[in-house]
Amino acid sequence: MLASLKTLVSAIVDYAGLFPPAKLDLRSSMQRYAQSAATPDRWMLSRFVLPAAHLEELYAIVPELPLSQWSLSLVVKNLEEVEQAFALQTDRLTLKNAPPSVKIAALEFTPRSPSEISALINQLPPDLDAFFEIPLDSSFTDSIAVLQGTAASVKVRTGGLTEAAFPISKQLAEWICACAQANVPFKATAGLHHPFPGTYRLTYEPDSPTARMHGFMNVAVAAAFAYSQAIDQEEIIQLLEINSFSDALSDALQFENDTLIWNNDREKRQLDLSEIQKSRQRFFRSFGSCSFQEPVDDLKKLNLIIP
Repeated sequence: MLASLKTLVSAIVDYAGLFPPAKLDLRSSMQRYAQSAATPDRWMLSRFVLPAAHLEELYAIVPELPLSQWSLSLVVKNLEEVEQAFALQTDRLTLKNAPPSVKIAALEFTPRSPSEISALINQLPPDLDAFFEIPLDSSFTDSIAVLQGTAASVKVRTGGLTEAAFPISKQLAEWICACAQANVPFKATAGLHHPFPGTYRLTYEPDSPTARMHGFMNVAVAAAFAYSQAIDQEEIIQLLEINSFSDALSDALQFENDTLIWNNDREKRQLDLSEIQKSRQRFFRSFGSCSFQEPVDDLKKLNLIIP
């Protein structure tokens, strides 16, 4: 597999099987995660997304599954939930027959105002990724500004169960541009099951409505160029709208072993492996998806991953 592509999408999927549209029960969701972690495609898998209220239940199920290391991204509402979660983790570590390793690696805060975010930042545990979900409304730049210069990151919702939940390309481009200018890392959640934009079903029901969705490859590529080369908003929109089904993908984006090339309307631009890696480590961190298999299968259908 080409190193440029593998670097771009390594550990990119935070598995969120508990959330819509899959909305699995906890045991089924954990089983899917453990199964995915045992496949050859596990290099694309990152953390298990878990509401803090389910942490004790997760500890009870963990010993039954064949996965020895659990990396959690914990969805929390407030600092009290954070303190309770770490107290529970400490209690479990002191047990004589402790379960397999469970690590709270990240926190995902539900939407908070800029003043609430500011108050929370200095109270968070050290050496921990913290993502603050910020609605894509007219004031999102205020919240991003609060996080500038801190170790915290932001989270953007890129879809949902209704067509209205999906931001248009201009809105998402504004978000990426604002994060890049402020040097604030971000993750995305919802609506990024597929590599490239298209009209897809909103749920797994046979009569599901459809909507135009963004592609996770587009977001990753746009973020990489925005972080490394400070491209403008119009260029970000161009990248977000590259469609592998209607455009000649090889004409727009070229993956070579150690280089990603973008042939845009103005000029040829390219990123080397170190630039792609830095953008993933320091800028676009991951996206949450209730399916791990869909993103993997779609990449295989496009021959971007060889089955």
